[in-house]
Amino acid sequence: MGENVALTELFGKPLDGRRTLVVAELGTGHADPHPGRRPGRARALVVKIAALGVDAAKFQLFVSGEQLFCPLPGDDKRWKRWDDTIMTESEWSEVVETGKELGLPVFFSVFQRAGVELARRIGNPVWKVASRAAKTFPYDAVPGPFIVSDGFGLPEKLPENTLRLQCCPEYPSPLGKSLWYGQTEGLSDHSGTAFPAIHAIIAGAKLVELHY
Repeated sequence: MGENVALTELFGKPLDGRRTLVVAELGTGHADPHPGRRPGRARALVVKIAALGVDAAKFQLFVSGEQLFCPLPGDDKRWKRWDDTIMTESEWSEVVETGKELGLPVFFSVFQRAGVELARRIGNPVWKVASRAAKTFPYDAVPGPFIVSDGFGLPEKLPENTLRLQCCPEYPSPLGKSLWYGQTEGLSDHSGTAFPAIHAIIAGAKLVELHY
């Protein structure tokens, strides 16, 4: 399938369920009120994650001065955190380069059209589409491949080069809603524990995304 070919090229491993690929969701973990400290924090997270042996790391990327194309109630309160994560193109490029030096692909979730353009210029190798953005992401604006979470539903048609992840959008998500049932290619887990991911790996998921 198209998504397996494209993502196999990225990870260097086949997505056949024999060996589940693990993506560390770093999210906004590099947030800091002082802009000068954010790049170092982001690079340090990549170094830590690479030492754990995961297959990839993912950040959430935000830019200033533009509304999200996937707004949700409460975003006005979340912007304080998001503002503390904003970095320049060169700073993000250094983070991605750190990953390359360690053999760890680094990619992004984006929620704004300017963020899509920024990630494209950086050379984003795969587009992780968060559940809140699954129906409104500008798929036609980028070539893919895509990894899409389904927590808030999916559009009627997804690009062919897409890998779908089951996702409960509650934070933290109850364990009873977090187990993978095999109806998608993998799991994006928000439970705050390792147990749903372990269950999905045992059950043969191709890919799991786990919050670090």
